[in-house]
Amino acid sequence: MKNGLADLFYPLTAQPFFASPEYRELPPCAALRPYIRCFWGTETFASPVDTGERKHGLVTPDTCMDVILSVNFTKGAMGDIFCGINDQSFSSFSAPCPDRTCTFAIRFYAWSVGLFSDEDMCHSLNYHGESGEYFANLKRELSWLLMDTRTLEERSAVAEKYLLARMRPDRENADLMNALYAMIHSCGRAKMEEIASSLAVSNRQLERIFKAGVGVSPKKMKDLIRYQLLWQEMNRGKIRAMADAAAKYGYFDQAHLINDFKKYHTMNPTDAMKFALKK
Repeated sequence: MKNGLADLFYPLTAQPFFASPEYRELPPCAALRPYIRCFWGTETFASPVDTGERKHGLVTPDTCMDVILSVNFTKGAMGDIFCGINDQSFSSFSAPCPDRTCTFAIRFYAWSVGLFSDEDMCHSLNYHGESGEYFANLKRELSWLLMDTRTLEERSAVAEKYLLARMRPDRENADLMNALYAMIHSCGRAKMEEIASSLAVSNRQLERIFKAGVGVSPKKMKDLIRYQLLWQEMNRGKIRAMADAAAKYGYFDQAHLINDFKKYHTMNPTDAMKFALKK
């Protein structure tokens, strides 16, 4: 895949305009752009602090998967976590630390994580655990390289080199890619039977393809894509009336759209946009 889905579908977080020394996003190089949504993390490193309030944020379903690495420069220690696709929102917390630390993360598009992992994505829905469950050697091979870096740009360059050497484009599943394209192109309105028929596979085969490739059922993925496409359009200022959006995305009416949005975002569209613009 040269470009394709990444040009059509650009998942957003609950606060897509937010940036701070503790959280900044960087785009990957051109060769990785179809596969990696972004790199993100601490801009330089967190200075030692002894006091301060615990910070929290809202994590909403973005159909992406993240490998998050933490480096403690003071203790020479590493931590890691892999986050599979989420189908529900949750609060994230960060507490003050007296040590000199940094966070660095790789955010994979759902359709590309299997090109880098050692295992398929079965059982990865709402998974938050050690990266070794799906990436056997990533922590050992990549984390220690980050110990010699000082900035997010330096960490991203190290990660790009590592990922380009590890990537397996031959593992891309054409049926999965075509099914995802149909879901995105139809604004999440395509029926599973129609997608399966167009691919000449059974519904059961389509289920297996999605569970192995992205960790969720095709129906669940279609619903998440619809929610994300709506959220992306809201942030681009393209929606003038929710009733029109409801018709475009296949909801029964405006109330149905709002209830479905709240299921994933914990708040209605108006409040979600206020929160997104919050500094």
